[in-house]
Amino acid sequence: MDQKSPSLEKVASEKIFKEKRRVPRVRVGSEQFRYQKNGKIFSISNLSQNGMAFHLLDPEDGIHFTMGAVLEGCLNLHGEKVSVEAKVVRVSSEEIGCEWSNLSPGSLTLLESFLDPIRLGRSLKPMLSAGEMIWFHGPSGTDLLLHSDSKGELVRILLYLYQSYLLWEPDRKETGSYFFEKEEGENFGAVRFEMRTHSPSELIEKELVKKGISIIQSSVLPNKDQEECVRRLQDLLKSSK
Repeated sequence: MDQKSPSLEKVASEKIFKEKRRVPRVRVGSEQFRYQKNGKIFSISNLSQNGMAFHLLDPEDGIHFTMGAVLEGCLNLHGEKVSVEAKVVRVSSEEIGCEWSNLSPGSLTLLESFLDPIRLGRSLKPMLSAGEMIWFHGPSGTDLLLHSDSKGELVRILLYLYQSYLLWEPDRKETGSYFFEKEEGENFGAVRFEMRTHSPSELIEKELVKKGISIIQSSVLPNKDQEECVRRLQDLLKSSK
């Protein structure tokens, strides 16, 4: 007899909360990169003023993206087209990471406007509520995960933004960068659960935290929850002094 697959809610409540680095993501994002050389279109997994990462749905496409290769193409940011040039700095079987090179002033202005934290906050949408975890997703790989204990007290804020992350817990406060692990993830329709490796920065990145606060203040979170999250993130700023 075939064993019934676990529900999305069960995976979220049991695995995300217990394994801090196992997180959900939307498999196909709304932002795209069109590679000029062959015209192929790739879904962008995260975006920042410094670069981008995009998914390889077909592993064979990886032959086009070797370390150090310079890519020319166009970003499609919700209908806004931005011409870019980027250098490949990270390669895996599922994702290619790049840094911008020779961005024109016009392209940089369009990119900065798209990545405005207030705009990102207003675009956050509730994706999943499972057990003591709530997940909000937005453009450019922006993901907010809020965890509560059995009493409803907030015990973790994990925000992914601009190819970076910030984390608040009562006894742990950090910012840093992250990347996806190569191991197989688990797919549930449009949602994929997979491992991310966190690389904490030596010092709290104050500007990143301030942008995170702006995102939350502009989001659809109820005022009470916004105030709670902002107060906790301000603890991150205090811990950097």
